[in-house]
Amino acid sequence: MQPKFTSQAMKDTARWLVWKYGEPNTKGKRPKVPHNPRTGLRCDPTNPDNWTTHSEAAALASGQGFDGLGFALGDGWQGIDFDGVDANGLADLVNAAPGYVEYSPTGAGAHAIGFGQPFPTLASNASGLEAYSGGRYFTFTGNAFRDDPLTDLAPFVAQAIAPRHGAGKATPAAPPAREQADPLDASTAAQLADALDWINPDARESWIAVIAALKSVPNNSGFELGRDWSRRSSKHDDAEFAAKWAEDWKHSSYRAVFSMAQANGWQNPGWRQDVELRPHGLAAFDPRSGQGVETPFPATLNLTELLRIVQATPPRLFTTTFFTPCGEVTLLSADGGVGKTNFALAWALCLAFGMSGLSLHVPAPVPVLFVTAEDDAIECGRRLEAIAAAMHLNFQGEWLSEGFGRLHLWDVEGSPLWVEARDSAAGVATAALAELERRIIATGAKQVFIDNASTVFLADHNALVPVNAFIGALRRIAARTECNILLLAHVNAETATKGSGKTYNGSVAWNNSVRSRMFMKVVVETDLPEHIIVSHEKANLGPKSGPFRLRRNAETGVLSAFTNHEVAAAIDETSAPMVEKVFGHIQEAQRRGEPIRAAASGPKTAYHGLAEIFPREYAEGDKEMKRRVKLAISTLSNSGRIVKRNGWDNNRNTHQFWAVLTPDDPLYGTGV
Repeated sequence: MQPKFTSQAMKDTARWLVWKYGEPNTKGKRPKVPHNPRTGLRCDPTNPDNWTTHSEAAALASGQGFDGLGFALGDGWQGIDFDGVDANGLADLVNAAPGYVEYSPTGAGAHAIGFGQPFPTLASNASGLEAYSGGRYFTFTGNAFRDDPLTDLAPFVAQAIAPRHGAGKATPAAPPAREQADPLDASTAAQLADALDWINPDARESWIAVIAALKSVPNNSGFELGRDWSRRSSKHDDAEFAAKWAEDWKHSSYRAVFSMAQANGWQNPGWRQDVELRPHGLAAFDPRSGQGVETPFPATLNLTELLRIVQATPPRLFTTTFFTPCGEVTLLSADGGVGKTNFALAWALCLAFGMSGLSLHVPAPVPVLFVTAEDDAIECGRRLEAIAAAMHLNFQGEWLSEGFGRLHLWDVEGSPLWVEARDSAAGVATAALAELERRIIATGAKQVFIDNASTVFLADHNALVPVNAFIGALRRIAARTECNILLLAHVNAETATKGSGKTYNGSVAWNNSVRSRMFMKVVVETDLPEHIIVSHEKANLGPKSGPFRLRRNAETGVLSAFTNHEVAAAIDETSAPMVEKVFGHIQEAQRRGEPIRAAASGPKTAYHGLAEIFPREYAEGDKEMKRRVKLAISTLSNSGRIVKRNGWDNNRNTHQFWAVLTPDDPLYGTGV
């Protein structure tokens, strides 16, 4: 099992607070006062009743005047506080600290978080070092420079922190020269070389981060390792690498290479915990293994607390009105060959340019990431070129360049996001899923398309557990990156045949686990050309949109909106022969002195009258013919070619009949 990163394990547990600065004390330092995220009041940070989930605390902190988030230590959670790193000469300790290490709110200090055994408290003194395994809370900035897998800090506290803390004031001199340090063992050096294979040297930020990390390798032995890795890049220059290496790097460690590689899916074969976790107190749940009973469930909220959180939470955003809520997954299903991919590509272009089209309302332009697992990048590029031409996006200019720059495409053919696993009924995420989140962050994408589920999900599509796990993983990525992920999917063949879009090709969990679901189907209607109807089958987070129609260009395959005006025009065009036929028969009946009655229902409707006079043309039981006659009469009436007149039957009973107007009649063409 791949180790869980410390920051994610922290976010998965409900130990969160908010804080704000208090009034300066006698030394001029402003204390960081903890508050209950639900009540907004000052609180005891050691009382679990005051803790909540990360998402709830973050929502309040962002909108109610608080200065940040806090995380409560204890129950296995440990923390080290490095105050005034440069002033107190603590850079060597910060560089060596395992676990999750981040800058403090001021930027002058640092915090390390881990999970493991309790240890004796090291309280504040002149050294600038503090260490706790309970009874405190730490501020959380998220400004991390290292995020290792969950690590027990107890050995590091005992071996490195306690001696310096006991000495009182740390010596601000530089740490021992690298030549005097012990070299890396062969095993760690091999792990570093293996991890570098998972990091792209062409990415500038990664290139700099690796240099900074390898600079900490003793005896300058990281230089050749880093240079060999950098030479894999087409951009490499030996002189530039040497100049960057010569810079004074602080607050980094070669362990950062492991973290970067693990974020790309690498699993360190040498990773282990040297100290076995001992269950103690409430810490019967080990977030490293997922075993045991986790005690900090989210607190029960009364309505006052709930409404406070609701009021502090910004309204939910949609990248496309009705269909794609941010932080959630939308499912778009259809039978094969309907045009899901072309629709999604055209939709992606609309989003990149902030253009409403295809009967979709796009509030603003957003960056888009299109993940294709079926068609390769070249094929998608050809389709996008045709779609752009159909949208008249074929001129030059800054606006066009910016729009195209917002649309990113990633070809993952042959790289599934989720696969089966012998030791897990839920299946497991692959390196590609971790890379997906990294690319969403790198591109800033707020709308992600994945084409499609049957290719990226290589587990049992009919099993509830793996489907829920996969969709749940996508939802968490969407929530963390504040984007919408739209997953294209095939429908069950039997369901598609019956004209229902409510079943994906597999477990009903595909439908139940998403908050928005769309369905496409090809329809063939009398009086209309073949077209596609898109319906909004499910909308849990807002109003449901009405269905809309699309037409496919027979030559290019590009989809476009089939508007109500175009539908009406198509009906007029295809129904014209029937209209003229009915008009001629009404005119003939009038010439014979047997006018066609205008009753819409009952035993003597217009259709009955036509069937009596022209039985070969109007069969009594033909429902489709009845519908077409009714439509033709409506068209003739609306165009003013026939009009209702009052008349009497042989018994002097009044009734209405259809009268044909001549062109010289004042009412002709008025539609009265």
